[in-house]
Amino acid sequence: MNAFLNPFHLMKRIMLIVTLLLIVSCDGYQSICGLVIDSETKTPIEKAIIKTINPKFKAYSDKNGYFEFHNFTGFIFSDNDLTVVISKVNYINDTLNIKNGDSKLVKLIKTE
Repeated sequence: MNAFLNPFHLMKRIMLIVTLLLIVSCDGYQSICGLVIDSETKTPIEKAIIKTINPKFKAYSDKNGYFEFHNFTGFIFSDNDLTVVISKVNYINDTLNIKNGDSKLVKLIKTE
Protein backbone atom coordinates (compact mmCIF):
# COMPACT_ATOMS: atom_id res chain seq x y z
CA MET A 1 0.00 0.00 0.00
CA ASN A 2 1.21 3.50 -0.83
CA ALA A 3 2.62 5.21 2.31
CA PHE A 4 0.83 8.45 1.40
CA LEU A 5 -2.55 6.71 1.36
CA ASN A 6 -1.91 4.73 4.53
CA PRO A 7 -4.76 5.69 6.94
CA PHE A 8 -2.34 6.11 9.85
CA HIS A 9 -0.08 8.54 7.94
CA LEU A 10 -3.08 10.36 6.51
CA MET A 11 -4.52 10.84 10.00
CA LYS A 12 -1.16 12.17 11.28
CA ARG A 13 -1.08 14.72 8.45
CA ILE A 14 -4.64 15.83 9.13
CA MET A 15 -3.90 16.24 12.86
CA LEU A 16 -0.78 18.27 12.06
CA ILE A 17 -2.72 20.59 9.76
CA VAL A 18 -5.54 21.04 12.30
CA THR A 19 -3.03 21.77 15.08
CA LEU A 20 -1.21 24.36 12.97
CA LEU A 21 -4.49 26.05 12.06
CA LEU A 22 -5.48 26.25 15.72
CA ILE A 23 -2.14 27.76 16.72
CA VAL A 24 -2.24 30.36 13.95
CA SER A 25 -5.79 31.40 14.81
CA CYS A 26 -5.10 31.90 18.55
CA ASP A 27 -5.33 35.39 19.97
CA GLY A 28 -2.41 36.90 21.81
CA TYR A 29 -3.11 38.90 24.96
CA GLN A 30 -1.37 42.10 25.96
CA SER A 31 -1.67 43.72 29.35
CA ILE A 32 0.14 46.79 30.69
CA CYS A 33 -0.47 49.13 33.59
CA GLY A 34 1.13 52.12 35.21
CA LEU A 35 0.97 55.12 37.45
CA VAL A 36 1.09 58.74 36.24
CA ILE A 37 2.47 61.29 38.71
CA ASP A 38 3.67 64.89 38.70
CA SER A 39 7.49 64.86 38.48
CA GLU A 40 7.90 67.61 41.10
CA THR A 41 5.16 67.02 43.65
CA LYS A 42 4.98 63.22 43.17
CA THR A 43 1.17 63.46 43.38
CA PRO A 44 -1.03 61.31 41.11
CA ILE A 45 -2.34 62.90 37.92
CA GLU A 46 -6.01 62.17 37.31
CA LYS A 47 -7.48 61.99 33.78
CA ALA A 48 -4.15 61.84 31.97
CA ILE A 49 -4.75 60.43 28.48
CA ILE A 50 -2.91 57.22 27.68
CA LYS A 51 -3.00 56.25 23.99
CA THR A 52 -1.45 53.24 22.31
CA ILE A 53 0.10 53.77 18.88
CA ASN A 54 -0.59 50.43 17.21
CA PRO A 55 -3.26 49.24 17.69
CA LYS A 56 -4.96 52.49 18.65
CA PHE A 57 -6.62 52.44 22.05
CA LYS A 58 -7.22 55.16 24.61
CA ALA A 59 -7.62 55.15 28.38
CA TYR A 60 -7.51 57.65 31.22
CA SER A 61 -5.70 57.54 34.53
CA ASP A 62 -7.99 57.34 37.55
CA LYS A 63 -7.97 59.62 40.61
CA ASN A 64 -4.94 57.70 41.92
CA GLY A 65 -3.05 58.15 38.63
CA TYR A 66 -3.47 54.45 37.77
CA PHE A 67 -4.11 53.17 34.23
CA GLU A 68 -4.24 49.78 32.53
CA PHE A 69 -4.73 48.28 29.08
CA HIS A 70 -5.89 44.80 28.19
CA ASN A 71 -5.83 43.96 24.51
CA PHE A 72 -6.26 40.91 22.31
CA THR A 73 -3.68 41.20 19.54
CA GLY A 74 -5.31 38.83 17.08
CA PHE A 75 -2.23 36.67 16.65
CA ILE A 76 -0.30 34.69 19.23
CA PHE A 77 3.12 35.79 17.93
CA SER A 78 2.33 39.52 17.84
CA ASP A 79 4.80 42.12 19.00
CA ASN A 80 4.97 42.11 22.80
CA ASP A 81 5.74 45.83 23.18
CA LEU A 82 3.13 48.56 23.22
CA THR A 83 4.09 52.14 22.43
CA VAL A 84 2.03 54.55 24.51
CA VAL A 85 1.76 58.32 24.60
CA ILE A 86 0.79 59.88 27.93
CA SER A 87 -0.57 63.42 27.82
CA LYS A 88 -2.29 65.91 30.09
CA VAL A 89 -3.03 69.61 29.69
CA ASN A 90 -0.22 71.74 31.20
CA TYR A 91 2.23 68.80 31.05
CA ILE A 92 4.83 67.68 28.49
CA ASN A 93 3.77 64.51 26.63
CA ASP A 94 5.76 61.34 27.29
CA THR A 95 6.15 58.40 24.87
CA LEU A 96 7.14 54.98 26.21
CA ASN A 97 7.58 51.42 25.00
CA ILE A 98 6.12 49.06 27.57
CA LYS A 99 6.64 45.30 27.43
CA ASN A 100 3.66 43.01 27.74
CA GLY A 101 2.89 42.37 31.41
CA ASP A 102 5.02 45.27 32.66
CA SER A 103 4.00 48.29 34.71
CA LYS A 104 5.53 51.77 34.52
CA LEU A 105 5.83 54.78 36.75
CA VAL A 106 5.35 57.80 34.50
CA LYS A 107 6.57 61.18 35.77
CA LEU A 108 5.09 64.01 33.72
CA ILE A 109 6.85 67.37 33.72
CA LYS A 110 4.68 70.46 34.11
CA THR A 111 4.94 73.14 31.42
CA GLU A 112 5.56 76.68 32.52
